[in-house]
Parts: sequence; C-alpha cells; structure tokens
Amino acid sequence: MTVNRKSILVTGGAGFIGSQTVVELNSASHEVLVIDNPCNCMASVLERIERITGRRRISPSP
Repeated sequence: MTVNRKSILVTGGAGFIGSQTVVELNSASHEVLVIDNPCNCMASVLERIERITGRRRISPSP
C-alpha cells in the first residue's frame, strides 16, 4: 500500500483535539506543522507531542 505523504498545518494543535490529531497525522507519515497560541495551551502538551512523535514541529504564535 502506498501512502501519499502530505504537509499539513494544524492550527490549535496543542489543544486536546488538535494534539491527538497531530499524533495521528504523524503516525500516518504526514509532515505536520503545529501553530498554537501559547496563552491557550500548556507547554507540557507540546513536549508530550514531541516525545510521542520524535519530531519538533511546533511553532507557538507570537
């Protein structure tokens, strides 16, 4: 089976639903970039996503 690898931007990716979406997209071999407002999320969520996926793809918004 061939997987079409895509680059995907997830806004709000450090929230509850967004973080789970990011992990699933990474598991499906997609390239994921997360942008989120640091005022509305916890740094520990971003660290867990990085630990689970083994990738640094998170850019907090200014």
